Amino acid sequence: MTDVPNGLAGALREAQLDVTEDAPLAPLTTFRIGGHARVLVTAHSPEEIVRAVRLAVEAGARWAVIGGGSNLLVADEGFPGVVVLVRAARVSLHDTELEAEAGAELGRIVTGSAWAGLGDLTFCAGIPGTVGGAVAGNAGAWGRAIGELVVAVRLLRAASMETVEVAPGAMDFGYRRSAVQASHDVVLAVRLGLQPTERKTMLKQIDENLARRGKRLPELPSAGSIFRNLPPAQPGGQREPAGRLLEAVGAKGYRVGDAGVTDRHANVIVNYGHARARDVVQLMAELERRVAEKYGVRLSRELRELG
Repeated sequence: MTDVPNGLAGALREAQLDVTEDAPLAPLTTFRIGGHARVLVTAHSPEEIVRAVRLAVEAGARWAVIGGGSNLLVADEGFPGVVVLVRAARVSLHDTELEAEAGAELGRIVTGSAWAGLGDLTFCAGIPGTVGGAVAGNAGAWGRAIGELVVAVRLLRAASMETVEVAPGAMDFGYRRSAVQASHDVVLAVRLGLQPTERKTMLKQIDENLARRGKRLPELPSAGSIFRNLPPAQPGGQREPAGRLLEAVGAKGYRVGDAGVTDRHANVIVNYGHARARDVVQLMAELERRVAEKYGVRLSRELRELG
């Protein structure tokens, strides 16, 4: 694959797509870090996502798809290919099934389903980003994960450029992961199976979960948890929180440039103003080294790196 061949931006425009050249990516991430995309396509429907990716592939260009940018670190040099920004966000209810395009905000779905008396997505309250990103990473909290509620996922296959609808089993959901992270298939839309649940109870639970997350997450730009919790020591046991190990090795307050671990939570790195991606990478490497040296375990990054 190459960067962006001459004429590709024009071809994307001819395909009636929303194209910006040399587009800054930092404002599209919650970290507020990173360089520019050679070409940015803002896709307002699943069909536009497919059209943009197929044209990039046909031209032999590098491509990437992003959503809410809440779990993303963009390289300081940016991305030399085509970035497709997913803004397809239609949501509909069919009895107890909720269908959402990949760009729908997860928070909107959590609150909307609760008001409709359908649950239970309250464990996702406060998780930033889009439903497509949440499903791709099997996001969750408090011992729950969104993959538990998935009925079907519509994908664009990266290998064949075909669109397919798959059952949950094909997604191979695991802890903060799914099959699409390795295959690079693109989530276009999802269907979630919900159950009638008391509205008042869910709205109260949403408020409580938001308050709990607010106490541990800073207001500064960040990407949330950086490392995955460790697997249980024994089958059926609890995962070891990465934050506990990081706190024990003195992670809180540690800084590289303007990137630093917040005092609120040892597993959260924040941008204190002018952090660079290389600062974050250096900081993550140092934290990994400390934990490996003290505990003999290797931390797994939850953060997606683009560049």
